[in-house]
Amino acid sequence: MSALLVIMVAVNANVVSRFFNLPLVDLSELALSAMLPLTFIGAALCSNIREHIRLDLVDAIPNPKYRLALEIIADAAFVTFSVFFIWASYGLMEFSYTFNERLITTGIPVWITVAFMVGGGVLMLVHSVFSIVRTAARFRTH
Repeated sequence: MSALLVIMVAVNANVVSRFFNLPLVDLSELALSAMLPLTFIGAALCSNIREHIRLDLVDAIPNPKYRLALEIIADAAFVTFSVFFIWASYGLMEFSYTFNERLITTGIPVWITVAFMVGGGVLMLVHSVFSIVRTAARFRTH
């Protein structure tokens, strides 16, 4: 919610300052930086509450055994994606930290914003592993 608020305030401030030709600081980078936590922590929340696109396909399977097996396969694929995503985003974070990259206008270190990508990936991994465990427990009872 706070990331969305930052985006809305920054974008609106830019629109007002351009419309009235005010000499205010450009806040576009701040809005872009707030998009990373909104996107990747939000993606982790979607994986936690199981409201992502793959569930539509899984829920269409009428046989409960097949549906549970497909859930485990889909979650295993999500584990694979999460591990790759963590690896790639951590590499980007490490690179930006090593070379002290900063955003041009605000001077915010890039590694701080990229850390939200890593954090979102870690949360997605944790949620998908727990989902596999829960689904496997339900699979044994059917």
